[in-house]
Amino acid sequence: MYPLNVILVGCGDAWVGRENSLRNLVRRELSNQLVCVQGEFRDVDSALRGVKFEKGEHALFLIHLRTLDDLPQLQRLSSAFPGQPILALRDANSDRQLFLGALRAGAAFAVPVPFESDDFKAALDWIAREFGFVPRQTTLIAVAGASGAAGASTIAVNLAYEIATTMQRECILAELAVRFGVLATHLNLEPRVTLFHLLDNLADLDVETVRQALTPVCDNLYLLPGPQEAISSTVPAAPDMMRVVQYLKPLADVVVLDVPCTYDDLYFEALASADKIVLVMEQKLPSVRAVQMVRDALHLRGVPSSKQVIVVNRYNAQMKGFTAEELAQHLHVASLQTVVNDYAAVSEAVNSGQPLRIQAPSSRVLADITALIRPLLDLRPLPQKGPNLFNRVVRAFGLTS
Repeated sequence: MYPLNVILVGCGDAWVGRENSLRNLVRRELSNQLVCVQGEFRDVDSALRGVKFEKGEHALFLIHLRTLDDLPQLQRLSSAFPGQPILALRDANSDRQLFLGALRAGAAFAVPVPFESDDFKAALDWIAREFGFVPRQTTLIAVAGASGAAGASTIAVNLAYEIATTMQRECILAELAVRFGVLATHLNLEPRVTLFHLLDNLADLDVETVRQALTPVCDNLYLLPGPQEAISSTVPAAPDMMRVVQYLKPLADVVVLDVPCTYDDLYFEALASADKIVLVMEQKLPSVRAVQMVRDALHLRGVPSSKQVIVVNRYNAQMKGFTAEELAQHLHVASLQTVVNDYAAVSEAVNSGQPLRIQAPSSRVLADITALIRPLLDLRPLPQKGPNLFNRVVRAFGLTS
């Protein structure tokens, strides 16, 4: 995910062709590349008045330059925000000296508009790497019941809470319920915006819109709940739901999806898109069969078993024929995770609208949730800086002979 938010300056009045505004072009490309627009200003003066950075905060300025006469404004912006990268957008038919002038005035690069999506992305990536901003590596975890009432939502809530508080990672808990959500009740919240509202305004959907829809839960944890006020009569298309999921990824280190057990296209698309899949089952024969069915379906979709973590919820080690070892052997997996049965503590937490860590901190379930985090949050190597990237960007924009 792109590591910098973007601030637009002077992009509102320009047009690219007769029907396409520069603002719409830029915002569409940024949205397609999952870049969050932090702010938008008419000109440099309004940006100087409106932009405030906290210590250590950074953003990428995108400023539109029409002619060489605009270069002093670019220089003012660069001087006012030293260390903040600037990408200049210059009209394609402008003087080629505007490119060099933009660099001298403080821009990291200057691209002609209109532009090709790949070229624009190349410029964004080059700037991020040259300024030392590594793309955020977001882990998408899908938690789903392999059978109904297996307790997947309870595990998703407490998994997300532990990742945010114990692991100190920015985390979003998102509920992919299409008719009626339960997570806000689990956390005793009254969200202003839900997934339903986002799906009802797909034309205006982008990363910033999704960010504003999130409900804070605690430090590092945010919630995107399913429909709350009434049972929805409409079933959104799976691609629309997954579009929302993609817009969540730039906003956190970890996104935990609570996937209802529906066995429909959304169920399997959500699981297939995840970096890690948590399949929650019970020590019951129908649940065992359901796990095998889901795993077979995922295999047909090309989802490797290495992404899947099977969790036996409400586990009783004394249940003959259904021990963790016996279940692992039956399901042909090396091992599986278990979450102990602590019905009293879990029920108390759900009824009070609190995570287990708050309501029942001594519950044995928390140790099992912590153990579950380990196989889910693999540390990934940071992307290496590619050789000659600047030269490739320059060639992409036709700036060499």
